[in-house]
Amino acid sequence: MALTWDDPEDIAEQLAARHPDVDPLGVRFTDLHRWICELPD
Repeated sequence: MALTWDDPEDIAEQLAARHPDVDPLGVRFTDLHRWICELPD
């Protein structure tokens, strides 16, 4: 299943699994954008 910007819950779950030690409230937008773009399609 390809992710789109219409799938915020799926994106959040994948990011949480890939970066479990990161506080989501402290992530810079530039890092968040890069991490989302690096997620597998």
